[in-house]
Amino acid sequence: MEESTTKKLTLDDKVDILIEKVDGNTKNIDSLTDTLSEFMGFVRDNMATKDDIEDLRKEVKGDSATLRTELKGEMAEMKEEIGDLRLEMQAGFRGIEKELMDIKASLDRLEKKTQEDDDATVQEIFLLKKRVAQVEKELVLLKKDQKHHVTHST
Repeated sequence: MEESTTKKLTLDDKVDILIEKVDGNTKNIDSLTDTLSEFMGFVRDNMATKDDIEDLRKEVKGDSATLRTELKGEMAEMKEEIGDLRLEMQAGFRGIEKELMDIKASLDRLEKKTQEDDDATVQEIFLLKKRVAQVEKELVLLKKDQKHHVTHST
């Protein structure tokens, strides 16, 4: 038994030790032996071999290389599409910027024209007030003159 602790035990060795520990009841031993044999058969039939694992590693490596290549291609396409979109947006923004500059220039011209019109209107109102004041003075003088004629004629 001391040997088993110092060397690495295989699964078969462990099964043999387990069978030794089971009491002398052959029915239990036979049942346990059948169960363990069935289990060992399942493990042998289904366990992966080094070759299976190597094949799987190669397949995964190949798949990842293919995926990497596809992703690089798609990323390059996306980069190109983004570049095209950027150019379209820049052109659109330049058009909008030009249109805004044209609108600003139109507003500046309109503001200048409105100011000129306002100044002209104020000037006309000022001149009209002067004329009205002059007409009012003349009217007052005419009324005085008319009163003076009326009082002298009677």
